[in-house]
Amino acid sequence: MRRASAGLMSLLAAAPLVAAPGIDAVRAAEALFVRYQALERAFDPAITELYSDQAIIYLSAPTATGRMQSFEVPAEIYTGLLRQTLHQARARGDYNRYRDVKYVPVDAGVRIRGIRHSVWRGYDSPFSMLVVRRPDGRWVVVEEVQKVPQPPE
Repeated sequence: MRRASAGLMSLLAAAPLVAAPGIDAVRAAEALFVRYQALERAFDPAITELYSDQAIIYLSAPTATGRMQSFEVPAEIYTGLLRQTLHQARARGDYNRYRDVKYVPVDAGVRIRGIRHSVWRGYDSPFSMLVVRRPDGRWVVVEEVQKVPQPPE
């Protein structure tokens, strides 16, 4: 019995070592998201370098009739739009704040989820991004999900 307990204790003590790669991935995702927020708040075009060339951005927004429409935007188009509009966003103070941010390890990398508050537009919306480690060791955004809420009636 004592030998079984000692074996179980050894196994439990080693468990955090098994989880270490997940912890390292979460730390890397946290660092990427801190950088993302800093670049976004500074209206720095370097934010576009955090996206993989193969990233897909999923956007849902209301149409003029109030119906929600979804779009898939490739990274090349999305990052190009970001570069073009950052100066306008800076001029009007259009930036985001984030809260309730969670980092969840998934097979492909780390899923970052939370609530995005648009300061200029004055609304909250859920956001999600998937970040992965490239073969060169750099962490990048490969998927982002944004939802613009219906305007209040």
